[in-house]
Amino acid sequence: MSCILRISGASLDVDFMMSGSGCGHLPYQLWRKGEAGTLNGEMHADSGVNFLASEAGLDDFATQVKDALAFLEESVALVAKMARFTGVQIAVLDFGISRSDGSTAQFCHLPPRLVQLAASAMLALEISLYAAQALRPDPAIIEALPGKPENALNLKHFSAAELIALNALFFDEEARPYFDPLRDCLRWGDEVPAGASAGAYERLIDLAIVRGFIHSGRQREDWLVLGSGAYFAEIWDEALTAAPNWPGFKRLHLSETNKAFLDSERSKPFGEHIS
Repeated sequence: MSCILRISGASLDVDFMMSGSGCGHLPYQLWRKGEAGTLNGEMHADSGVNFLASEAGLDDFATQVKDALAFLEESVALVAKMARFTGVQIAVLDFGISRSDGSTAQFCHLPPRLVQLAASAMLALEISLYAAQALRPDPAIIEALPGKPENALNLKHFSAAELIALNALFFDEEARPYFDPLRDCLRWGDEVPAGASAGAYERLIDLAIVRGFIHSGRQREDWLVLGSGAYFAEIWDEALTAAPNWPGFKRLHLSETNKAFLDSERSKPFGEHIS
């Protein structure tokens, strides 16, 4: 996924903002100043939330724009309310796209209606470019992957190094799950490699989301949060093919204890989870 609405601030009371926002979209990520970061343990310098505005990939800017426009058309008043909330310093709609190889110039068109809605909501617009070559696996590393190398060479979401790290994780049978209310799913501590990048961490969250769909009995065609479910099917299939040893794949069926825990956590009001 690549188009994110980000709202944050050093003095922002993010829980108070969310409790009164009336926003119909669950944030993709919520963090609080002073809490340990999920990746490197450093304390967050501010508080904030990320919302998913589009699931489209880095190479599909047109769909990102279309989805983001629909997102704002539906929620512009609520987004504006949050962007103007006391303590907010950053309110931005960030489009992540891949940089075209061999191009001397690259052009990204934002339609007037999108710019108009963003301005009315006090949102900045940002386009983040990512080097396409950084997403390509080294053929030498590919050889270390299980399965067929020719399949891995067509990686679209994970890097080869990330997949190797997933395969090297140890499955802890004694690990206990915790409930992620933002993604409505269970997660386990042994499923994230140490030192995972921010991008890799987000992709692992997406795998947990898909597994949550499976735990809920949702069919493959219903694997979606916004728009098309193709992204979730693609990232799941890619990881299952090239990283079958990831501990998360050993938890597709819940024990009675974990199922009861999931049902109990899902029955609680969202505010109870973030209070």
